[in-house]
Amino acid sequence: MKQQFQRKMKLENKLEHTQSNQQLEKVTFTLNKDFAGTPVPATVEAKDANGTPATAKYTPTVKGATPTATPSETVDIQGAEQSKEVTFTAGKATVNGEEVEVPMDNNEYKLLG
Repeated sequence: MKQQFQRKMKLENKLEHTQSNQQLEKVTFTLNKDFAGTPVPATVEAKDANGTPATAKYTPTVKGATPTATPSETVDIQGAEQSKEVTFTAGKATVNGEEVEVPMDNNEYKLLG
């Protein structure tokens, strides 16, 4: 018979840790969007049919991917309307030898000043 459980807890470094698998063989971290780095490792224990425990640690490393912006400028005469696009580029990181991109959220643009 397979055991099932799911547990969530908040860890110190802004990481939500979820363990969930029918055979208790997999640990999944669901990260806060702003987290980058190495969190506190998760320790998982399982017991065999005789009650003998085995433990393992799982430590994910999260590489940051920071978007960039290219500024724009215009010059025109007093009273003239001016506009120009500002270019934003998605952040990228190399993970397991492959370049991975975090896409821009098109709903998260705001004028700051």
